[in-house]
Amino acid sequence: MTELSIHYRMAGYERNPNYSDNLNFTVYISTNEPPGGPPQNSSPEFDGVPNYIPACVSYIGTITGTIVSITGIFGNILLIIAILTIPKMKKASNIFVASLAFCDLLQALGVQPLYIYTYVHGAWTFDNSVCVYVMYLSNLSILLSILHIAVIAFYRYLIVVHRRTSRKLHKKLAIFIILGILYLLPLVIIVAPTLPKLVGYTAAHPEGPPLVYFNTKIMFCVYKRHSYSNIGGFIKKVLFLGGAGLFLIFCYVKIYASVKESGKLVAKSGSHETYTMHRMKREYKLLKTMVVIFVTFVLCYTPLSILNGVDRENAESHGVYLATVQLLWLSSSINWIIYGVMNHQYCAAYRYIVCRLCCGRNITDPRADSLLSMNGHGSTFRRNMTPRCSVGVGMRQTADSNNERSISVGTYSVTGHRGGRLSVTASN
Repeated sequence: MTELSIHYRMAGYERNPNYSDNLNFTVYISTNEPPGGPPQNSSPEFDGVPNYIPACVSYIGTITGTIVSITGIFGNILLIIAILTIPKMKKASNIFVASLAFCDLLQALGVQPLYIYTYVHGAWTFDNSVCVYVMYLSNLSILLSILHIAVIAFYRYLIVVHRRTSRKLHKKLAIFIILGILYLLPLVIIVAPTLPKLVGYTAAHPEGPPLVYFNTKIMFCVYKRHSYSNIGGFIKKVLFLGGAGLFLIFCYVKIYASVKESGKLVAKSGSHETYTMHRMKREYKLLKTMVVIFVTFVLCYTPLSILNGVDRENAESHGVYLATVQLLWLSSSINWIIYGVMNHQYCAAYRYIVCRLCCGRNITDPRADSLLSMNGHGSTFRRNMTPRCSVGVGMRQTADSNNERSISVGTYSVTGHRGGRLSVTASN
């Protein structure tokens, strides 16, 4: 604060013995406060940080944050529409991918715009209740993302390693129950233990400093730090993320081992079944996609968590914190890009939906056309999918005791074996 004394001499009035010739004013001018007055919920007394965001950090944060937020909003909405509207993509595991995109959308649409507005103004200008809402929603969306990544990996593990068990979890009721647990668990972990304390503190200190405030150094709405609370929270995050990482590694290793074993069996038998080879390649691609998504999330989430845990005095610069915050934002805006780059089906779905929405017409890409093959119409891309047979007049279907089902058409029969393998033989 800068103290400025102003001495004003009265003139033009008759002297009154009760008043002095001079009126002394003391004006305090703060060079730290942004235009529009001091912020409501950030104060130097909390964590020893100034109650404003430097101008250069505000400009950079506004530009990069806007780009990341718009990318996340557009991409996650596009991914959700693709999974919910294209019949061939309505699979059990893809429903969880759509739910993950919804969690990312909560971050990109419900949290990031408020922070971008704060960057523009240089300080937090909303009510303290908005800061509490932003803090909870941000933490919930991050925890939901971790849980969804784990569930998606577990589903792929069941499909590849335990196919019979996975069939039970493909029912709609099972999917809705799992989704309900996914969204309820973060509320129990994050909201239930802390919200009563927050309400109690606010009721006991109605005029006191808020327990949750916007930290202009971290540029996040956080709890007021106590002696070692940030270290304890950091340890909890490390343990939780480490446990989730070990579980995912277990699923990935089991999937890889199962697919590799299937490949050895096919090579040993000297067979080159189209369906089996296609399934192996598809599982490898899905495995790579899941690994990339998890590694990307860890790389985006870990820097801010480590910095916030070890920098108890907020000694690091605004630029370092801004970089880690933008990395965290990127984790909710990049998943749809990873799916599109590593999975041709998602890429074709994006192109199809964008052309339908922007151009009002279908595209002639055979890969995009194959996505609609579930509705009964023909497709020029079916040669790369599961082998099919043309059913005509005189079709005869039989089943034997080994749960093998045969369909005879003309002089050829197609037999479906357990495990999804098909074989074509000539009929006598």
